[in-house]
Amino acid sequence: MIFSTTILNRIVATSMFVKAVIDNGFGNAILGTIIIVVIGAMLSIPTGIMTGIFLAEFGQTNLIGGFVRFISSILAGVPSIVVGVFAYGVIVLVTKGFSAIAGGFALAVIMLPVIILTTEESLKLIPTSQRLASAALGGTRFQTTFRIVISTAIPGITTGILLAVARAAGETAPLRLCIARALAVKPKVLLMDEPCSALDPIATMKVEELIHSLQSELTIAIVTHNMQQAARVSNFTAFFSTDESRIGQMVEFGPTEQIFNNPLDPRTRDYISGRFG
Repeated sequence: MIFSTTILNRIVATSMFVKAVIDNGFGNAILGTIIIVVIGAMLSIPTGIMTGIFLAEFGQTNLIGGFVRFISSILAGVPSIVVGVFAYGVIVLVTKGFSAIAGGFALAVIMLPVIILTTEESLKLIPTSQRLASAALGGTRFQTTFRIVISTAIPGITTGILLAVARAAGETAPLRLCIARALAVKPKVLLMDEPCSALDPIATMKVEELIHSLQSELTIAIVTHNMQQAARVSNFTAFFSTDESRIGQMVEFGPTEQIFNNPLDPRTRDYISGRFG
């Protein structure tokens, strides 16, 4: 146990955040996640808290308050992939580029309804007697809200923020469309593991256009079972397979045109022709 702990500490302390490892290792994913979540939190936390205060203190019987509450409840149940499509249309298509801002915006949309609804409920739990006591002492409505009610509801508001951040940090579907987490720290090598497995043909085409636009700036390695996609987007192709012992091995590597049209290994030829796999 001591030996294992020493090795783990050495890896984390000396390798994970060294630039050479961030460019190619798991430090890139961790740092990218932190950057995207921070951007989303900066956009959603102030907006969510102020909106929750408005709903609980000033918009209880207001038509606008009811509409905002209705929209927030709907947003809380929207699938994350739909949010990703929305962020793609609003940010990526407008700016004509993938960025950390697009991913942060997508996460902000996911976090916003959670913060709004938890802030509103936390403020509603504050007893009315505290508001009346403040008014009896001459406090205005704004003074009562911001000095008495909000300060008392801080634990509940903080819980809502933590829940929103936890949900956003675990979302991958919207970031897959924005390719934001991977590009946030400007790596030299980008690994895409089945990047289009759950996407429709139009979204797949957009991702492939992104791959073509980025290939002059960084090296992209794609893991895919889609041979048509491999033939469309790659310059070089490697075919991996397993033997009877279930140990993976690289069967053949070469230019994509040669691998698909004139493979040297019969196993590669059998796989491409559909005889197995």
